[in-house]
Formats: sequence, structure tokens, C-alpha cells
Amino acid sequence: MVAVALREMHQRPAYQWTVAELARAASVSRSTLAARFRAVVGRAPLEYLTDWRVELAADRLR
Repeated sequence: MVAVALREMHQRPAYQWTVAELARAASVSRSTLAARFRAVVGRAPLEYLTDWRVELAADRLR
């Protein structure tokens, strides 16, 4: 389930994701996705997405 959310975010980083949409893609509830995502990744889903976008932007600036 976390892999599905990560794949979605990485494939479409500019999309305005919500936890609800990511959870729907992973076929779980928002609370389940949020808890498991934090346990596996160490950050909340949207916090991870923000960091990923910043990393992509930094790469483009280099």
C-alpha cells in the first residue's frame, strides 16, 4: 500500500494529491495509509511529497 502511494507521487509529483486520493489509489482508508506511511517512510505522506518536490526542483536548478 505504501508502495502504491509512493509510485503515484513519483509518477505525478505536480498533481495536487490529498491523503484521501492516495489512500483510494492504495485501496485503504486515509488513517490506515497515513499511519503505515509514517511507520515505513518516517514522514507523513504530504510531508514526503513536499520534500520530493523540493528535491526535484533542486535537481532542475543544478
